[in-house]
Amino acid sequence: MERCLRPCAREVCRSSDQSIKTLIRKRLCQSTKESQVNAVHQPANPCHPGLFVRRKVFEPRNLTIMEAAGLLGVTRHALTDFLTEKTPLTADLAFQIEQAFGYSMEMMMEMQKQFDIAAVRRRERNVRNESMSKAWSQVAATRLQVAQTRAHTSERKHAFA
Repeated sequence: MERCLRPCAREVCRSSDQSIKTLIRKRLCQSTKESQVNAVHQPANPCHPGLFVRRKVFEPRNLTIMEAAGLLGVTRHALTDFLTEKTPLTADLAFQIEQAFGYSMEMMMEMQKQFDIAAVRRRERNVRNESMSKAWSQVAATRLQVAQTRAHTSERKHAFA
């Protein structure tokens, strides 16, 4: 068993009850290992694989879209859409790029996955921000309406007094 060196685990070791110390240490070590396994680096703004292929593969070789499409066995339109980030990388295209230029299919598919994850997170953050903005607008409108109603009620009380 791997020994956990976290400060909180060392403090537990000073405890008098050996079985509790052991149990807590195991749980701390296990949670540390799980968090290390689950903590995958997510770049904030990952690159679309189309941009990568355009800049690192085609531009240095001075390849035209027609030449590259011919080498990869895809249509000019499909390749253009991929390179301009309009369509995602498919496994077939990644395989063709790997065969023709030697860039790892797995690496490019991972780039696409990271790009997709970031896009979903951005979209959800925007939706959440919009819904929160609408909610706060409704709260502000309700507060204004309540304040106006109170002011109107107060004016009526003073008018009758």
